[in-house]
Amino acid sequence: MFYVFSLSQITIPLYESYKVSKKINNLELTKKGLLKVFQNDILYKEFFEYAVKKRSVEYAIFHIEYLEFKNIFKINKDFIDELSGSRILAPGPEPSNAKDKKMVQLFEEIYKKADDIYTKYFNKESELELNLPAKMVKKVNNRLYDYNIYYNRYIVNGTEGHEIDIKQINCETIFDEVHGEALDSLFLNVYSSFAKDKKKTYGFNANSKVARSNSILNSSSNRNSALSPNSPLDPNFNIDSTFSMEVTSPVSAHSSYTPTSPISQV
Repeated sequence: MFYVFSLSQITIPLYESYKVSKKINNLELTKKGLLKVFQNDILYKEFFEYAVKKRSVEYAIFHIEYLEFKNIFKINKDFIDELSGSRILAPGPEPSNAKDKKMVQLFEEIYKKADDIYTKYFNKESELELNLPAKMVKKVNNRLYDYNIYYNRYIVNGTEGHEIDIKQINCETIFDEVHGEALDSLFLNVYSSFAKDKKKTYGFNANSKVARSNSILNSSSNRNSALSPNSPLDPNFNIDSTFSMEVTSPVSAHSSYTPTSPISQV
């Protein structure tokens, strides 16, 4: 039996493996190095699978969703600054002008994303619950509850013309402390050993170039696969379908919104 291989079938996997090996060789044992992993789809796929084995994958997924949450504020910064610098009145249940409609839509998007993050990563019934200090969880819980009360009272059901304190409705920093804790956990429990193991696998601790070349060749057959179906970088990935759960957050306790969060790289 004869097998026919095209040149691309041989060279492309080798080239991809070479690129990965360069990325791995340049991995720094710092948080900066950890963040770089999230910027490369191939490295992230391997890191994600490694985090699954380490039973810490929830921290990696939280990082992605945290960036999505922060990006809402980033892309709407000019509008939020405009609101902060002016006197804002409650639009009432049926906003009439474009500015009021945009404001309601923006804070509804923020509200849904905050609810989604809390539901997935802070509720004890969630498969993705983060292991966090009780004091930190309570702090987020209280801030989110206050935000929810203010949002529903003045944005959703507020009497038209009532003045709104924009500081009360801006919750951009609500998950910042938790994100720092999540990165610490990823670095100590996953990334530090991931970087060392990968460097060893690719032979960067070996003394000879032959050892490094053989490591790259032996691993090239594993580089021509699709992204893990559990990875947020998979275009078909959907956290809501992978981890289905019915839980209650301090936000959803006061609203009938059903939060949705399609994953996309920020």
